[in-house]
Amino acid sequence: MKGKDNQDTKRKHHPVTRPIPAYRKTLNATAAKALNTASIIAVDQIFQDIDLLNEPGNTFENGFLGTFYPHARLPRYTSSVVRKLYLCIVLVGWQLAQHERIQHACVAEELAGHILIEEAKVQLEIEGNHADYSSFEDEFFEDLDFEMLFDPAYDG
Repeated sequence: MKGKDNQDTKRKHHPVTRPIPAYRKTLNATAAKALNTASIIAVDQIFQDIDLLNEPGNTFENGFLGTFYPHARLPRYTSSVVRKLYLCIVLVGWQLAQHERIQHACVAEELAGHILIEEAKVQLEIEGNHADYSSFEDEFFEDLDFEMLFDPAYDG
């Protein structure tokens, strides 16, 4: 039992880097590791966002997701939206761990993928590294319609 406890402790301090098998041709090890790290960070940060939004005077734009979400839409969002986006972040993180590519069911999943990629780039920059995600993005996203959410010309 002592060995098992020690192993569990190690996992808590050093998360296992999951492979991203469906995209192994377009993601090198550094990019995949950063994407896995981004998934972990995003999940943790979104929990903080939910708590933040439950306090009076705080808004969506004050949290983690507000950094990556289309700015024109930020004032409209509540903790309910954050919870839904949390589910999409978790789902996309799970999709990345699958052996087969899974088509995204909605724009929110594409947005979640975008958030994970952007956070992965931030993590790489902090480490002094860089990865090119363009080939991965070409394969990961069916289209880039979600980018229209960032264009004020389409804000109705």
